[in-house]
Amino acid sequence: FLDTPGHFHFHRMRNTASELANAILLLVAADEGIQTQTIESIGCIDDVQIPTIVCVNKMDLVPQQRFDTVSTAIREYVSLDTCPILPIVAKDLNTLKPV
Repeated sequence: FLDTPGHFHFHRMRNTASELANAILLLVAADEGIQTQTIESIGCIDDVQIPTIVCVNKMDLVPQQRFDTVSTAIREYVSLDTCPILPIVAKDLNTLKPV
């Protein structure tokens, strides 16, 4: 279940995927933060209420305080207020550690 472009067909894909999933991995780009499609994805998470991990990607492109800003924005959503939020660089698999 990935945060995809904000087109209607992707919205339907997110809804269907969230209904079938056992857990959700939500990717948020550190340089862009929460976008419309992120909010739609969070709505799906609200609906299904299953375990979620948020990964803030592209941490190699932004200062560390940007992670704090994005994390704070994510925590404003009740369904994500206690989930793990991990800073990652997807092109570097060494940043992906077990939770």
